Amino acid sequence: MGTWKDVTLTLGGACPDMLDGPARLVVALSSQFIHDGTVEDLAARIGSVCSLEELKYWR
Repeated sequence: MGTWKDVTLTLGGACPDMLDGPARLVVALSSQFIHDGTVEDLAARIGSVCSLEELKYWR
């Protein structure tokens, strides 16, 4: 996990516009895990981030 405060993002390219410009806080998370369900179950779980209306995310 990494965090950065008060940074300016300049990712450009194929990244959405919301990923360019000033940001108060940026958090990056990486992990490995074992999933016993189906790919569809995993996709639904990851897709549930859409219900967090206040959270900006890159999809």
